Amino acid sequence: MKKIGMNVLYDESKIGGFNYKKFSPEDRIRIRELRMKIRELWLPERRNEIKEWRRRVGINAVGELAYFSSLSRKQKQEFFNQAYKFIDEIKSETREKFKNVYNSFKKTREYCCQILGVKEDSKLKEIKKSYRMLVLIHHPDHGGNPETFIRIHEAYKFLTE
Repeated sequence: MKKIGMNVLYDESKIGGFNYKKFSPEDRIRIRELRMKIRELWLPERRNEIKEWRRRVGINAVGELAYFSSLSRKQKQEFFNQAYKFIDEIKSETREKFKNVYNSFKKTREYCCQILGVKEDSKLKEIKKSYRMLVLIHHPDHGGNPETFIRIHEAYKFLTE
């Protein structure tokens, strides 16, 4: 049924919600699960691609819903395969990125421990003791080198935070 409103003709059937009865129950479940998995993704370098998949999986527009419901089983399966392949790709990149961050953190921790002259598995008490001893020696007010003092102080801050 067509109505005239504000001098514009529009089809009332296309306004409002989409008839989800055209989706099979398994498609509804799969779309819902896929939405949840894509919502969890986070990788700043590939933000635009993730946003695009969120848009595809969100299937917000009535036309997109109608298009998705008209796909054959094989085409829907291909859509889901591509989506899960993308999810796995992003997750593996994220794991790799955090592995690199962890390794750099580990190297930084080793470096800070070397500066303070403590072992990596040292307790906070030992770190503080070593820091206080080095501050007495290297403080600029007591004739020490300011750059060395700054390095010692930053290493202490890194290890205690």
